[in-house]
Amino acid sequence: MCLRKLEGILGHSFVAEIKSFNPIGLNELEARILEASAHPLAPWWATFERDVEASKQTGVLHLSDSSLILLSLLSDLLDIEHLRNVDRILKALKNRSTFFSALFEAYVAAAYVRMGMKVEIVQESITGEKTCDLCVSDGSDIVYIECKSLDDLQLKEGRQWDELHQRLVSLLRQYRRSWLVIIRSGATVGHAEKECIINAATEAIRIGDPTPRRLVANIYFAEHGAKTRLQCTLMVGQ
Repeated sequence: MCLRKLEGILGHSFVAEIKSFNPIGLNELEARILEASAHPLAPWWATFERDVEASKQTGVLHLSDSSLILLSLLSDLLDIEHLRNVDRILKALKNRSTFFSALFEAYVAAAYVRMGMKVEIVQESITGEKTCDLCVSDGSDIVYIECKSLDDLQLKEGRQWDELHQRLVSLLRQYRRSWLVIIRSGATVGHAEKECIINAATEAIRIGDPTPRRLVANIYFAEHGAKTRLQCTLMVGQ
């Protein structure tokens, strides 16, 4: 019943897409890569369906943390679905890169609605001008709110680390190296940083010898006018 209500709000085609998520039969790395490429709601939805089935079989209510988050999202959306411009939040929820910020925005908006405040969801500017997310009023004063979640950035960076992991494993297998690879980053790892790490690691792995040694590749990136160090340490495993 809960999932049907949520599906009605988010749309049947979107839910059909996230329900195709299935990590069964994959190894740990493959499952992580699949999860990183999937919409964040996909594993939560699958977990909720498993929780429902387990509850039916055991006769005891079983709800994991992700299922509780899903139910909380449904509650928030039901409380704000009457608000003008709610489609902006729904659109952001369906976008993998803005999902967590939209999840937080729905939570904040619903909290103020439950407090009896007048809540306005601000539409994005068509000119690209920066705007707030919510306007909240108690009838006399107005508060402008911007909602952001760092989880969106972590999700984006996590995909880069997973791809980096996969490519380094392939390199080590290709050149038959039994190495421990340690990467320390002083900056967010995006596509450019990932490729620099791969290039440095490829050369080190290609010319590697069997004697124990430690190689440190210091890579510098210009960020906001300052240099940020990214250290890539490769150690021979015994």
